[in-house]
Amino acid sequence: MFDRVVARIKKQKSGGISTVESHNKRTVEVQNVTPGGRHETVYEQFPGLSLSEKVQKRIEKTGAKVIASGKNETTVLVEIMLSASPTYFRDNPLDYGKFDEKKMQAWLDANIKFLQKKYGENLLTVDVHLDEMTPHLHATMTPIATKQKAKRRTKEQIKNEEQAETYETSVFDCKNIFNNEGLIRFQDETAEAVQHLGIRRGIAGLRLENQTIKDHYAFIEEVNREAEKLLELKNGEIKLGDKPMLESFDAYRQREESRLEKYVNRAIHRLNNKVKKIYAAYKHWQARALSAETRLDAFTKVAGAESPALLENRLKTLENALAENESLQFKLMTKDFAIEELTKKVDSLEAISPEDRLQYKIEQAKRNIYGRNNTPP
Repeated sequence: MFDRVVARIKKQKSGGISTVESHNKRTVEVQNVTPGGRHETVYEQFPGLSLSEKVQKRIEKTGAKVIASGKNETTVLVEIMLSASPTYFRDNPLDYGKFDEKKMQAWLDANIKFLQKKYGENLLTVDVHLDEMTPHLHATMTPIATKQKAKRRTKEQIKNEEQAETYETSVFDCKNIFNNEGLIRFQDETAEAVQHLGIRRGIAGLRLENQTIKDHYAFIEEVNREAEKLLELKNGEIKLGDKPMLESFDAYRQREESRLEKYVNRAIHRLNNKVKKIYAAYKHWQARALSAETRLDAFTKVAGAESPALLENRLKTLENALAENESLQFKLMTKDFAIEELTKKVDSLEAISPEDRLQYKIEQAKRNIYGRNNTPP
């Protein structure tokens, strides 16, 4: 499996600048961040200013006009996220948060050099995040371009059929800088910047399913909610029934023990069903991955006997099969992570003995019945 470039952009209006800065500088709480993990600003223009102030400095320096509101509001900032396959940074892609320091630094240096060369004075900040699953960087830039514009022709020039004089001006031009051709070029160039490290570009034009970070965490949260129901017993959130005045304490204990045991069994059954569903999805994607590898082996065996024209077509098919395989392998890793998290929660629940659960409930019931001293009157 090849290590691949991960690259995306996000366009921002003026109102989104503070959100970008808060995330990049870690001034707000970020989900699934390793406590005490490293994050630092490795490049910035106009040190000491906020990101909004940096953008304003660029506007003042270039004289680019800004439409502040309405449907044609100007895109004044573009955020760039760059990373690579987890297997570039570490041998085991499931060792989240771990990375080879030398490899990471070589990758970071190459990308900073690329960003500075490509965007020049438009590049405002580069922040590297080493406190999440895989090292990545966030860069911000102002999409300002220099354009040639024609002056209005004089009557004399019109009469003599002369061309208008031109002048240079700076404009916000995100629409053209990051159009379809610009985005393809961006993907090509990000790969060229790190190809000496063995990191390759994804296959151009290939359409693969993408699971957003938001969807991924929504799935994990759904699983966690199921597991949290089981921990209610430990946290004392399930109340015992009232003890009738004439019922003995032993009879009351046996009745509540039976009821709580049924509740625990039902809760564990729900969680086990969730694990089974995830495991079934895991086997499905595993079969898909093996199928892609089988096709890849078959194509490799026959490619040598093909004519040059068919060989080129076979090579493209090979690349598509390989990319599909990489995508499936990533989904397998995601399912492995979910199963591992669920297994931990099941183990932690099963480690709580029924006696411990019931003893906690009994003590709570006795306090309700007899007061703080836990002794009959």
